[in-house]
Amino acid sequence: MAPEILKIAVTGGAGSGKSSACRLLKGMGFPVVDLDLLAREAVRPGKPAYHAIVADFGPDAVGKNGELDRSWLRERITRDASAKLRLEKAIHPVVYSMLDMEMARHAAAGASMVVVEFPLLFETGRESFFDLVLVVSVPPEVQVARLMKRDGVDEKSAKALIRIQIPLHEKAEKADLVLENSGSLEDMAQCLAGWVTGGELSLKGMKFP
Repeated sequence: MAPEILKIAVTGGAGSGKSSACRLLKGMGFPVVDLDLLAREAVRPGKPAYHAIVADFGPDAVGKNGELDRSWLRERITRDASAKLRLEKAIHPVVYSMLDMEMARHAAAGASMVVVEFPLLFETGRESFFDLVLVVSVPPEVQVARLMKRDGVDEKSAKALIRIQIPLHEKAEKADLVLENSGSLEDMAQCLAGWVTGGELSLKGMKFP
């Protein structure tokens, strides 16, 4: 990996708007790596992580299409901390290796900076890998409502998912930049554009993009 590449992490909580922020940044010309997409690739049927998860959690972890049942696994880890740790142990090392390769690929292509959508950045202790951390934050009630709408779950399930993550206000305290996302998509776009033109999303004398 080229040493001069700037690594920017975009994180937050479930339903806070991380993906929306990354889509906007991609539209502005930033190379973006989505860790959730890497994780989906890592657990495709036939992959070592897939077999490890099925061997651990049993056939209930597999959906009718032969892929992992993400809803079943999500429900399981929200009520069983040990299950969460076992799932992460099977997936995370593979995903981090894939991330390193993606970063190297972008650096080789001449990118001066790369944005990584990293949902569990602080939970996994990987923040020191990045030069700049942007946290997308929302009020708790907005986060719950968005999760209920996005995932089609009830309030209890939405709150259970939020509880297994570090509270957003704690993540915000550790961030270099905090994007308050209680408004519209246009509000988010204006905030990000201001950071780009103002230089907040560049370090070490680098110019965007």
